[in-house]
Amino acid sequence: MSSTTGRENQTEAFTIRRYDPSDANRVWDIHKRAIQASPLEFVSNPQFDEDLRNVTEFYLDTGGEFLVGCLDGRVIATGGIEPIDSRAVELQRLRVLPEHQQNGYGTSLLHRLEQSASAQGFERIQLHTDDVLTVAQQIYESRGYEETKREPHPTIDGQVIYYRKSI
Repeated sequence: MSSTTGRENQTEAFTIRRYDPSDANRVWDIHKRAIQASPLEFVSNPQFDEDLRNVTEFYLDTGGEFLVGCLDGRVIATGGIEPIDSRAVELQRLRVLPEHQQNGYGTSLLHRLEQSASAQGFERIQLHTDDVLTVAQQIYESRGYEETKREPHPTIDGQVIYYRKSI
C-alpha cells in the first residue's frame, strides 16, 4: 500500500504505508516538531498523548487506521482514523514535519485515510482543529469538510473548530 504524490518538481518519492511499531519514536518526533512549529504550545500530557504512545492499540486494534508518509523511505508525516461508531471515524494526528509542509504531503495522506475509511464501510469522517491552525482549516475545507460547530478551547485562549465530511 504505497503511492506517490505525482508532483513534477519533486525528485524524492513520497509513499504512504501503514504504521509499524518500529515507527513509534519517529511518529512522536513528528508530532512534537509539528506542534512546536505551529502557533500552539507543545505540552506533553499523558492524558492527551496516550494514543500516540499506543498507536496499535488505539487505532489498528480498534478497526481504525494509522498511516505514515515517507519521503525516500524516511517517515515525515502521520495521520490516523479512529472509529466513533459503525458509521463514522474521527481523523486524528494529521502531522507533517515543518520543513516538508505545504508540499501536498498532508493532503495526500488525508486522501488515503479517506479512502481507507470508505473501504471499511464508514460513511462519515469527523475531526476537530484549533482556530489558530489556519492552514489545516484550508486543507480540510478544500477537501470538502464542512464546519459543524465551534467551542471555547478547554486549555488555551481560542476555539476548537469541528468539521464533518460524508464519504
